[in-house]
Amino acid sequence: MYLLNKYFQQKKKREFLFIFIGDLGANVLNELYNKNQSDYYFLAINSDASHLNNNVRIPDECKIFIGDQPEYSCGKRDFESGLEYITQNKKLIKRTIKRHPAKQTILVAGLRYSSASGIIAGISKIVKKSNTKAIVSTPFAAEGQNAFSNSFKALIRLNQNLNKVISFSCEDIMRENGGKLLIEDLDKKFFELIQENSKN
Repeated sequence: MYLLNKYFQQKKKREFLFIFIGDLGANVLNELYNKNQSDYYFLAINSDASHLNNNVRIPDECKIFIGDQPEYSCGKRDFESGLEYITQNKKLIKRTIKRHPAKQTILVAGLRYSSASGIIAGISKIVKKSNTKAIVSTPFAAEGQNAFSNSFKALIRLNQNLNKVISFSCEDIMRENGGKLLIEDLDKKFFELIQENSKN
């Protein structure tokens, strides 16, 4: 999964670079890549190597594993650990983003009880001076206080660093669906917001 210099030679600037962080939204990433791989750039960043290998269907060169237990684990699941993963891999991430030049960058993640909240917060600082948006989901009640704490911390950083932050509530979607929350519902919402915010 580490980056090959040959792969990145002579990259041309495109309109959008999409960076998907964590597990949520993988189906959306795969669909967008299949339809737009010649027009946009796509990266996936995750602390779960198994998820990157088995669920994300973009070239391995565009997948960045930044966890600490690649064989079997998704790594630590708190906000601070996500920030630490970014600190440990900052040069790799900055180099990768630089090699995918785009006019606009869109970060996509689910803010929940996982390191993804800290990871997207750390990435927002790296891309702070660029034309960048974030599209994120916030937790539903059953995920607990830690999930909401992670989400709250991430939203503060995102709003400080980015041009625009678009968020939607998993709890609201579940309520609208009569207490059910399906991954298809989240994917649909992510896809709708990405389409709305990636119009040239």
